[in-house]
Amino acid sequence: MSALNSRDLFIQNIYPRLLSDIYNANDLSITLEGTDIVVKLVLAEDVPKYVGSYTVKLWRTGETTGTSSTDWWNQSLDVDNMLKVSTLDIARFNLLQLPNTPIKRISPIGINYQIACRSTDSLGNISAKSILGSIRIKTISV
Repeated sequence: MSALNSRDLFIQNIYPRLLSDIYNANDLSITLEGTDIVVKLVLAEDVPKYVGSYTVKLWRTGETTGTSSTDWWNQSLDVDNMLKVSTLDIARFNLLQLPNTPIKRISPIGINYQIACRSTDSLGNISAKSILGSIRIKTISV
């Protein structure tokens, strides 16, 4: 077998491993539009080309008066209370896609919806830390 030397190699692209603290979204803006929770990502101006998308997860955690700051990204998927969207800027979650039981969509105290966002690079690497946010909903206007 012949040996390879530098003149035999051609490097097409080098993709650095995703660094979550640098290339994840900087912040989130969360609003309610009718029955949709709308999450707008606040991104840095110099997002590298190899960041392919952002995955935004929504988790309906139930009746509460408070919020959580714990990174729940690895929480087991609960199809009755979680939704997920891949986006480059805005994620929309229609609350009517979630069943109204066992947890209600709204309540007099308020239902807490937590948001987590992570970036994914072109090789499928997911950032190690989440950008977190939450919104508590008492009423929904259609």
